[in-house]
Amino acid sequence: MLAKVLLRIMKFIFNLGRQSDISLAELYSVFGEQNLNPLSNNFAVLESDNIPENMEKIGGSYKLSMDPIILELNDWDNISNIVSEYIKSGKDPSKKITFGLSIYNKEINPKEIHKIGFQIKKRLLKDINSCRYVENKDKELNSAQIINNKLTKANNAEVNIIFDKNNIWIAKTIFIQNITRYAARDFNRPFRDTKNGMLPPKLAQIIINMATEDKRMTVLDPFCGTGVVLQEAMLMGNNIIGSDLNPRMVDYSIGNIKWLKTRFKIDQSLKKEFLVGDAQVIKWPHFDTVATETNLGAPLTNIPDRLHFDKIVKDANRLIESFLKNLRNQIDVGKRICIAIPAWKLPNNSIKTLGIVDHLSDLGYNLIEFKELNSQELIYLRPDQVVGRQLLALTRK
Repeated sequence: MLAKVLLRIMKFIFNLGRQSDISLAELYSVFGEQNLNPLSNNFAVLESDNIPENMEKIGGSYKLSMDPIILELNDWDNISNIVSEYIKSGKDPSKKITFGLSIYNKEINPKEIHKIGFQIKKRLLKDINSCRYVENKDKELNSAQIINNKLTKANNAEVNIIFDKNNIWIAKTIFIQNITRYAARDFNRPFRDTKNGMLPPKLAQIIINMATEDKRMTVLDPFCGTGVVLQEAMLMGNNIIGSDLNPRMVDYSIGNIKWLKTRFKIDQSLKKEFLVGDAQVIKWPHFDTVATETNLGAPLTNIPDRLHFDKIVKDANRLIESFLKNLRNQIDVGKRICIAIPAWKLPNNSIKTLGIVDHLSDLGYNLIEFKELNSQELIYLRPDQVVGRQLLALTRK
């Protein structure tokens, strides 16, 4: 006997990235807060009449699933029967079905998942001609398994089984981030500079999404470096303006954008412009928004002595304050921007941020508040890093 389904509605579930607060802030920026809510650990649920488009533009959420059913926790005892019926729904029984399982927020080993998977397969074969189960290497299938086995295709399924405090959510994957595509436009770029830091394309997408609206805009990056933000902005359908104090970095950006247009599908009507100039004083052509990673200062493998570190922080604070003052005079009231500024992990694992964050209003900006998030704690920092990035989503007062 099948479990009683408590709820069946049109919803979409996002798997959030490693730093879920940043991923959630991006989704709020793109989809709004009204119909989007956190779900358990590292998930968010969107209620919408339409399937979210252009998921490849979302940097912080690596998977999207839909058509959830919500069960009681004790329905786990009957999970193989429930999932087999769920997989069959909407499938063509005359065609082969390939399926896999990913289980979240439950202590379970792959052997037990295999047992459930083969039970599901056995039940499916009673009603369909051919069936294949993709065996788990871990609790969750990795992106390569999902892509290579075409589990997002019409007659296949990756079934996500997500536990929260009160229920079990079951949903089918419809999108998975393609890490190969990210790597292709990151590591294959002809111009790179490891000494000045390497902004991941996913983080660049997050910064852009926290700054832009769902329409073509002119995106300014005043610290363009090798052009990672600019390339992602163009891929997302925006015009771009890039500037940098270092002429070599501007040349690198120009070269990388030229390369990008030969390797990826870019709207040829998009406009681009590059300038050499100091973000503290330069006058830019007209732009709609700013998405940028500012100068993060010297790369560090550990926190230096007090005198040296105080100087690093002071210099960074002065630069960004001066930049924001210059920007304030060139951007319209109400316009939204997103900047990544440096933050440092101290030896006691606390985070040192810039004092300017507490004085944004005095500089003419409002910090955007996100539902259920602390907007001052959106800090992108890998476990092995000392220098991280604090993301500030702002509006001009």
